[in-house]
Amino acid sequence: MGYRRAKPLAEIPDTFENLPEGERVRIASAHPKPGWNATITIDIGGRWYEIEKEETGMPPRACIYLLRPAPLGKILRKYEQYMPPVSEDIT
Repeated sequence: MGYRRAKPLAEIPDTFENLPEGERVRIASAHPKPGWNATITIDIGGRWYEIEKEETGMPPRACIYLLRPAPLGKILRKYEQYMPPVSEDIT
């Protein structure tokens, strides 16, 4: 009986989900995202978000980030553009 090898964590793509209760999104990742904290603004498809909450999930994607739209007029301290996995729809 053969065993399937687990994918290395570096090869596991994030999951990206638009949440039904509004404009919030959930990103689940195999690794923590350095610098993703309350001071960063994240650009996803031309929309700006901020970290609302971090959670611990189940492996292989144990790092979960809940993002909410950044308020109008938010001062940019740190900025990062995030590209969801190609198979995901951000609209």
